[in-house]
Amino acid sequence: MPEQASSSESTKSVTPPPIDNTNSKKTVLLPAAPSHSPLKITRMMIGDTLTQFKMAPEYFVPDDQESVSKDIIYPDGNVDEQSYITVARYRTMMGEPTDFKNKPLQLGANSVETLILTLNKFSQHFDGELNFSKNDIPFQYSSQRAVCGMADFGSILILLADIIPTAKFEFQMKNFDYDELAQSRDAMEKFALDFCAAICGILQCEPDYIRLFSIEKSKDELKMLNLTFGLTTPVLDETEKLAKNLQIQAQSGFTDNDILKDVKQCEYECKWKTIIEYFNIQKPDLDPRYNFDYRKPGVSKQESRGNEPYYLPFGWYRHGLKVDNKYAGDIAWLGRVNAEGEWPVAFHGTNKNAVLGITQEGLLASKSARDIMKDEAIKQMGEEADRPGIYLATHCNDGADRYADSFTFPIRTEESATFQVVFQCRVQPRKFTRHTGVVTTGEAWRFVDESAIRPYGILLKEIV
Repeated sequence: MPEQASSSESTKSVTPPPIDNTNSKKTVLLPAAPSHSPLKITRMMIGDTLTQFKMAPEYFVPDDQESVSKDIIYPDGNVDEQSYITVARYRTMMGEPTDFKNKPLQLGANSVETLILTLNKFSQHFDGELNFSKNDIPFQYSSQRAVCGMADFGSILILLADIIPTAKFEFQMKNFDYDELAQSRDAMEKFALDFCAAICGILQCEPDYIRLFSIEKSKDELKMLNLTFGLTTPVLDETEKLAKNLQIQAQSGFTDNDILKDVKQCEYECKWKTIIEYFNIQKPDLDPRYNFDYRKPGVSKQESRGNEPYYLPFGWYRHGLKVDNKYAGDIAWLGRVNAEGEWPVAFHGTNKNAVLGITQEGLLASKSARDIMKDEAIKQMGEEADRPGIYLATHCNDGADRYADSFTFPIRTEESATFQVVFQCRVQPRKFTRHTGVVTTGEAWRFVDESAIRPYGILLKEIV
């Protein structure tokens, strides 16, 4: 289970059960991988000139934002309603009241409600939103779910590293009257699902690889629609291949396809971006037993995990994630006694534009062309390292924090607070290469296998 309070962390008021050799060998059995099936529309917002869609797998159940919003009691004064709605949805999942007069919204590094607001901002980087669920789905297949836009704590680094970017297109379709289509929700939904199925058909790809984002009334031509949609697969090379295929077919037109025959022949541009629909937070995901306040006096600066130095993130507050039942196999990787199978600790910033590759300025997001430590990594690891790398820092302070986003929350008029967030991870031994001289403090560890990185805590620090 996640690291408990050590001797240097003894000021913690609640100490979780100790990790011993027997407990750490507990085996976690997980369900089979999710199967491919067409996505359903979970939300359809029809406007005068634009209809926006949210799509998700059949098993997904979104939380009821509308009913939660009706029951909120706001505090007096001018407030940022969206922040309160987000926290109210979390409170509803936890069975807590949404009366913010009697139970005010709490801002602070040690507040789970601040963490929720931070994660909401994080999900918006990827055009997504939070979803709150009482389920307890493991993270073993997080990458597969992320392909169809369903992110969770198990796919955080996949998002940040652009490992599964979406090829985003905007097709123009002739001979369709938006006003007529928008009069019927059933007609709009059928049209949207038929379009997705048709794209899957001509590409011969899995049905959950295609998501429709919006249908817009053309401003330039009568009876013309602009359809924005995305193509995502588990492998970037495959996505690129399918995207190129789609561009080639669109140039000559889809005359033999009943649904796509009215798509305007054109050299359509493809834009690349990691796009999610939802970041799913489950009730069991956040486990306060494993929270720890590194701001307190007496916290040591260095210990050891997995026979590697562990540089404690003093000055930060950790919100613990419950991960002891989220991955297959035993839980020795979460130990804290340098036993066999234990994984070291490393840190990952949250700036999407500052965490993948390395440039002369340090840890920065990039494609492999800017991944300047790749050659050195290949010398250390061999051809296995000849893939785009994900970099973590051995230090949080003067390391990952240099590349951590700052999130500001306006709660009242002229009142706000700003926080940084860093992910605390366990990393698999012998799955990374070591690099110095490109980070200010410590080492940068380069990974090519995202499954070798497991976040187990989220660190917050208020910026004053």
